[in-house]
Amino acid sequence: IQPFQRGIGRLVIDTGAAVVPCWIEGSIRSMPRTGHFPWPAPLRVRFGDPIPAATLMAGAAPGGQAHPAPPLHAAGAQLRPATPPGAPH
Repeated sequence: IQPFQRGIGRLVIDTGAAVVPCWIEGSIRSMPRTGHFPWPAPLRVRFGDPIPAATLMAGAAPGGQAHPAPPLHAAGAQLRPATPPGAPH
């Protein structure tokens, strides 16, 4: 998983909304890094349980801002399948 951008943190801080982690599998076949147009390809999306903003922001210093990326990153990684796509089951 690549590092998250700051936008998710802003949304959580500004709105207090819960965040639903997800794992998207197969997108590299749909839009290769060197491609300019998406191609039809099967995708699989897995959704986790919503994580309340208070849980994501736990540990923030009073008046400070914690970043929700570490717990979101961990939640998304838990949704990753045990076997890579296309591997025999």
